[in-house]
Amino acid sequence: MRNLATLYRPLLDAWWLHENTKDKPRLIAFEEAGELGVVDATRLDFIERFAKVRFMKPPTENASQVSESQGFYLTHEQGAGLRAMRRAYADVILENLKLGLPVIQWRDEIGVVEVPPEQLAPFARRILEVNGEPLPEEEERELLSGLTV
Repeated sequence: MRNLATLYRPLLDAWWLHENTKDKPRLIAFEEAGELGVVDATRLDFIERFAKVRFMKPPTENASQVSESQGFYLTHEQGAGLRAMRRAYADVILENLKLGLPVIQWRDEIGVVEVPPEQLAPFARRILEVNGEPLPEEEERELLSGLTV
């Protein structure tokens, strides 16, 4: 199993691993100044096993338990990266609307689905209005409530 963090350390000052299989990207892990931050240890373990790569150091013989991070914070760069990902997502939806193409997405427990871009267009326009900033959960739920997959 390759240790990606060690392999690319000479090339990178920092890295962030996001999962984008759900409605919005979610930070799983990051490394800055040689310090690994794990936001979702269970998902990171799944990614490591599935992709046959390692981000975390292997457990030592004396390691009896794994503890999850107590806090969550975004650096300026991480926030900018998430805003850029949300804007790109919105751009794809509106481009597919113009071209008459469905938006292909992954849904847990369903798999790959085709979503009519007309259903996602109000959500995409709202993302662009706020320049990629996260929407309040209630507003996001309302904008996505009419989806039929």
